[in-house]
Amino acid sequence: MAVIQKLRNSGIVVIVIIAALILFVVGDILTGSKLTGLSREDQTLVGTIFGTEIHEKDVQDRAQEVYQQVIENNPDFKFDETSRKQIFEQAWSDLVRTHTFEAQIAKAGIAISDADLNEMLAGENPLEAIKGDPNFQTDNRFDPKKVEQIFRQAKKNPQMASQLASYLKRVKSQTIETRYSTYVSKALYTPKTEKQYDYVSANQGVTGKIVAINYTTVGDAEIKVTESDLQKYLDAHKEEYKQDFESRDIQYAVMDIIPSSKDSADIKEQAEATAKSMADELKPDTAGEGVTPFQFVRDLGKDSAEKAMYLALSSMKVNAVLPPVFGSGKYTIVQKLAEQFDTADAYVKVAHVLIPTSGELPNKTVISDSVMAEKLANDLLAKARGGADMKALAKDYSTDPGVKENSGVYDWAQSSKYVPEFGKFCRTHKAGETGVVKTQFGYHVMKMLADPDNHKVKLRKKEIEITAGQETIRKVDQLSRKVRNAMVEGDAKSFEAALTKNGLIPRAQKDIKTDDRNIPGVMQVSDVKQILYWLFDNKRKTNDISDVFTSNTQHLILIASKVRHAGYAEVKDVKDKIEPLVKNELKAAKIKEKFEKAIAAGAKTPEELAQKTGGALVPMEGLKFASNFIPQLFNEPRVLGTVFGVKEKTMSKPVAGANAVAVVYVEKRDNVELPKTAFNTAEMDFASQPQYITGRIQEVLRKAAKVQDNRYKFEWN
Repeated sequence: MAVIQKLRNSGIVVIVIIAALILFVVGDILTGSKLTGLSREDQTLVGTIFGTEIHEKDVQDRAQEVYQQVIENNPDFKFDETSRKQIFEQAWSDLVRTHTFEAQIAKAGIAISDADLNEMLAGENPLEAIKGDPNFQTDNRFDPKKVEQIFRQAKKNPQMASQLASYLKRVKSQTIETRYSTYVSKALYTPKTEKQYDYVSANQGVTGKIVAINYTTVGDAEIKVTESDLQKYLDAHKEEYKQDFESRDIQYAVMDIIPSSKDSADIKEQAEATAKSMADELKPDTAGEGVTPFQFVRDLGKDSAEKAMYLALSSMKVNAVLPPVFGSGKYTIVQKLAEQFDTADAYVKVAHVLIPTSGELPNKTVISDSVMAEKLANDLLAKARGGADMKALAKDYSTDPGVKENSGVYDWAQSSKYVPEFGKFCRTHKAGETGVVKTQFGYHVMKMLADPDNHKVKLRKKEIEITAGQETIRKVDQLSRKVRNAMVEGDAKSFEAALTKNGLIPRAQKDIKTDDRNIPGVMQVSDVKQILYWLFDNKRKTNDISDVFTSNTQHLILIASKVRHAGYAEVKDVKDKIEPLVKNELKAAKIKEKFEKAIAAGAKTPEELAQKTGGALVPMEGLKFASNFIPQLFNEPRVLGTVFGVKEKTMSKPVAGANAVAVVYVEKRDNVELPKTAFNTAEMDFASQPQYITGRIQEVLRKAAKVQDNRYKFEWN
């Protein structure tokens, strides 16, 4: 989101706003295409936030505002498909923020008056954000006169006034947000009593014993889970299983369209024919598709193999064509259209030793002035011409920061990237030539390691991707049709049987929501969006089977194995999740009964209880609440809580944990002395600092807002 980030970080930039005509034209580009076959409401409904409907026009209007801000702050902004999606992503994020975080701030009644704003800008204690803005600084220090100057200029310049107003609006908004977060943070401190309790529970050791019986000791055959049991459990835990969003589980099969060896051979033959055709042209197209501007040969190629290919091309005649080169699933054909030699720039490779005009060298020599530096540089030049190793000289004498990494040797780089005097020497001298050059950094003892390369070429490039031929596509199409025709609508078993019979491996993905854009094995986001469109149709039912989804690279068939609607869940929606928990509850009841009978029969100690029930006797030696686990029982928060809640010399009632039912006996608790200097209520917890709490507030509000995101329906997402 580099475009958006640049916008957010920008200060006041005095530029000419792009003409309204451009906004009018781009307005059509920003607009997403409509979906057919839907009601008008469904066509335009992008989502809901706190129950408020957000329609496509709302997103488009906000996208226009974002776009206008971008071009105002970046005259060189390039509008393309990537930036278009970024603008719409930002527009949606802004709308969510407006209806959640900003709405809560408005309800809190926090405001900044004009007097407040004036004080923040030009008062005795200006806002830090204002003081830190370079536009209000002179020599890197805040300058109140600069503020006055900008405001005077804005009165005469409507465009600057508009930009200043936007800037002040942003500062005002950010300040209000900070105040809101500060007010909230003041309510999040921990009282002294609670801090003391936390300290004791974290540091107090407990000694005693636990008798535990694992649920696995009761066989599944000994219990029977009824629909009534499941409903009772769900009624008691209905909030835990409430669906805030529509979601789906799916099973699916992917049939990839993989080019055959014959397809690959055909494409290779096509690439060779294309290369020959290009080479036979008497007048190659020098301005059409695939033609590049003049570039340094050394800038061409992404890896060593590609770079070697282009270097080979540089020595060939104009209009020559390289044989097709295969890589990344395609053949690349390159033709040399023209060449030129850049007299103002070149790629160069050089070694140097930098002697500063003052300061200490690596060998502890101290340079006192420019005269001494120049003399030493000439002495080292004589040594270099006599055959001395430049790397050794650099190690002893050079103050170039890169000496430790490169020993004074600079690999191929454009001469224009160096300071002018250094770059000029490099591009005007050949391999082996030496000299001394003075720059702003001192005196450089130079030695060229290769001839300058100022060779530029203009190329025509064609790429032919290896794709599946008609026969290959036909076979996949036949397979997918055969598989789908063997399935019976609404019959999950027929779906599984058809895949198995045809050697296809079923995949599964659970809890898919409307804002998901990734399904394993599905290659394109556009394909995922087609699947979402089918999955979240209002009429979709559990075990509905799709038709064949097709694309250039794969065919796919799926079944909606679970359709969950927003709202309270029904047993059938969550049966697979709650049934194991209900089983444990029923097993826990049997185990509790066993414990209670043993206690009633006279078991008064943990040892007696363990003997009568067959339970495991788990010793506790200095067990602390902060450890979060119990040896042998591991993660059992309910049992751990009982350890720190039962009285000394007393056995607890049976407690049902995550994996076992336990009875706790506490022998003794350590005495914990509270530190006298701790628990200062004036100290705010780190996580409750205003600057850290804003994100947490937004996260909570977004969850509470139950944001329903239907952007998958729209082409611009």
